[in-house]
Amino acid sequence: MSKVMNRPETILHIGTEKTGSSAIQSWLTRNRDNLSLLGSYYPVCPGFLNHVNLAAYGAGGSYPEELRLIYKINMEKLKKQFPRKLQKEVERAGARQIILSNEHCSSILREEKHIAVLSELLYKFSSTVKVILYVRRQDHLWLSKYSTDVMVGSHRDLEFPKYNDVYDFDYFRMIELWSSVFGKDNIIVRRFGEEYFKDHDLISDFVDAAGLPRPAIEMPARKDNASLSGAQIEFLRLFNKHVPAMVDGKLNPLRGRDIGLAISNNNVDRRKFVVSSAKMKKMLDSYSESNERLRQAYFPGLCAPLFNQSDSGTDSLPETVLSIEDAVAIAAGMWKYNKRDQKLILTVDILRLVRKFVSPKVRSQLKKLIKQR
Repeated sequence: MSKVMNRPETILHIGTEKTGSSAIQSWLTRNRDNLSLLGSYYPVCPGFLNHVNLAAYGAGGSYPEELRLIYKINMEKLKKQFPRKLQKEVERAGARQIILSNEHCSSILREEKHIAVLSELLYKFSSTVKVILYVRRQDHLWLSKYSTDVMVGSHRDLEFPKYNDVYDFDYFRMIELWSSVFGKDNIIVRRFGEEYFKDHDLISDFVDAAGLPRPAIEMPARKDNASLSGAQIEFLRLFNKHVPAMVDGKLNPLRGRDIGLAISNNNVDRRKFVVSSAKMKKMLDSYSESNERLRQAYFPGLCAPLFNQSDSGTDSLPETVLSIEDAVAIAAGMWKYNKRDQKLILTVDILRLVRKFVSPKVRSQLKKLIKQR
């Protein structure tokens, strides 16, 4: 792949976070073979589903320790082996287009030197690199990020972003950083929200933005992602104070990775987390100048403002408060979930034991059953 003319175009999707990246990655993974037949390839070595190795490689020593533990990334091995493995996989694919996706690229690579490391890696096998990112109305992003932060272990109350957190919400500043490395003409910005998507569908919009070959590609049925209610989020925030996600620099084994399922195992009020419309307006107004600069640079034909700011209706809803009754109901649901989980573990252990004493045919059937469990 020495001649530039033989190199593929690379599409680098960098999120941003909380803009449907998991749905896009899941779709790309399910359609990996179909896309490959049509000349577009979604590599495996950066990560089977989510290309987490991209941000890790770019960040180097700045990559968060918690993510390194979660994704089991050996940073020394990554630095030595990843570039060679990725280039070899791309060469074997022989595709006209390479698709890469990892939302941590936008949130973790906050310095030009880190983005430049990633750029150097990609241009080893690419003729051009197009960067796609979605931007979401900041007040909506604020609440969504808060929910995720609580899910992964935060016990902080909802606060307006501090200096170090502003980067995630100041889209113009973020995009200027990426355009300084890849060039403004290679940055594709899309607004996140059903009202903005092509055909009102995220996957259809991504296919359009990336210029993917749409015929013969499976388009998923639309469905809403399950999320915790406001009461469940507040319960988990308080729970995190007593059962933290990390202990002595390691993942807490008492917590488990299915904490969200355990928390949601109840019938408490399913309303979403709510804050006052005044707080939502303050959050959105904080980035009005950044949004206007972004509109002028990337959406010149769009009338201001960048995002639809119609009333979300929160004036008629009280702010989320966790009642004692809801707290007890959530705790009871976690208790029941834990008991079922213990029975499931015991069942799997019994199946593994029995498998040693049966015929090969039955053993094979038991193996499949264990995998399903």
